[in-house]
Amino acid sequence: SYNLYNYSLKNKDGVQYTTAFSDVEPAFSSGTMQPTKKAKGYLAFTVPTDVKNSDLELVYSEFFSTGEIVWVLE
Repeated sequence: SYNLYNYSLKNKDGVQYTTAFSDVEPAFSSGTMQPTKKAKGYLAFTVPTDVKNSDLELVYSEFFSTGEIVWVLE
């Protein structure tokens, strides 16, 4: 399953930014992911304007799990 609350942004100092509500469409939602299927949509975060994209990582982690997947932003 997937959920927008499984995603966060983290800066290089470890400060974490959680998802924010937005009216941008299509919005990323939640559901059950089937093999070979994809989910699409925008994730919104509230981040201070002085933070550079290159200092951020997109982090996926499941509830009640210790593992995470990290994408470095450019």
